Amino acid sequence: MKRVRALFPVYGIPERRFLKGLENSLEEYLLEHPAASLSDFEDRFGAPQDVVNEYITGSDVNYLYKRLNIAKYIRLACIVMLALAILLFAVEYYHDYCALQEFRDSLITYEESIIEDLPNE
Repeated sequence: MKRVRALFPVYGIPERRFLKGLENSLEEYLLEHPAASLSDFEDRFGAPQDVVNEYITGSDVNYLYKRLNIAKYIRLACIVMLALAILLFAVEYYHDYCALQEFRDSLITYEESIIEDLPNE
């Protein structure tokens, strides 16, 4: 199931329904054949890439195209937000660094005082 889920290019409500049905079928097969191995599952249901390929082939092309475009824009928006967050962090860090430098410069670390005796009058 993990392999099949990872191969889906989009993950919406129809894909969840399909995966839930597939998971139920796999569980039923496992109950009927408790000693089944991974190769038995692949023989019965097909390899993960074949399962996904069959689903995509049977799906509406317009739906997939629309979902892929939405996914592309969401990915782009996440990248832009991440870049802005990094930029904001860098600006804040620079301001904090400048404030620290200004604070360090304002500290008196060494002061020289000369005490002289005043002449007696």
